[in-house]
Amino acid sequence: MPTETWRVVADAFRRLGTEQHASAASWTAGEIAVWAIVNVRCQIDMGGMSTVFTDCDVHPRDFIQSLRLLGETGLAAVWADACATLEREGFLAEGRWTGADASAHDHLFDSLSEVVADRLWDLDDRLAAALSERSPGRQGRSG
Repeated sequence: MPTETWRVVADAFRRLGTEQHASAASWTAGEIAVWAIVNVRCQIDMGGMSTVFTDCDVHPRDFIQSLRLLGETGLAAVWADACATLEREGFLAEGRWTGADASAHDHLFDSLSEVVADRLWDLDDRLAAALSERSPGRQGRSG
């Protein structure tokens, strides 16, 4: 993989951002992964871990599937467990924020931040490779 894979990922993210509402249903699994991973890592940088759950435009299901696609099964499992806890505690409902107070879950967000650390920023080579595969993303399933 060339050392400029970040540019491939950034260009794809920019293109997907302009197409988001028009063609997201036809994106490949690699395109969904770029959209989900880059959105989440930007959200973490801009607002912290809690804002991934309160402000991010990526459904946890898409993010978890994207991590699995890239071979990050351990991180996907940690994320899925965190989402399940947030659902049980009424912070999320069907993957979406309920409006509950985020500060009540700071311990969970801090733990998740420790696990994630910089791992999401080390995925560009795998994201670029996933873009070159044409495996279906959302075809045959809802949203």
